[in-house]
Amino acid sequence: MKLPEKNYPIIMVGPGTGVAAFRSFIQRLGNSDRTIVLIFGCRNKESDFYYQAEWQKYSNLKVIVAFSRD
Repeated sequence: MKLPEKNYPIIMVGPGTGVAAFRSFIQRLGNSDRTIVLIFGCRNKESDFYYQAEWQKYSNLKVIVAFSRD
């Protein structure tokens, strides 16, 4: 996958495929002037919300999560 070169906001949607692929984009663009939105779903907040602590350190990242079993 390739990101646009212009400073467009990045919106990533993980429809049950996991979030690991998006993690590299977040690490690369985290705390930049680019807005990043990640939307994904998982079963439980306690056991499936991967990278939660890591993502909290990025000021330009908004994470929207749906927990199907909580």
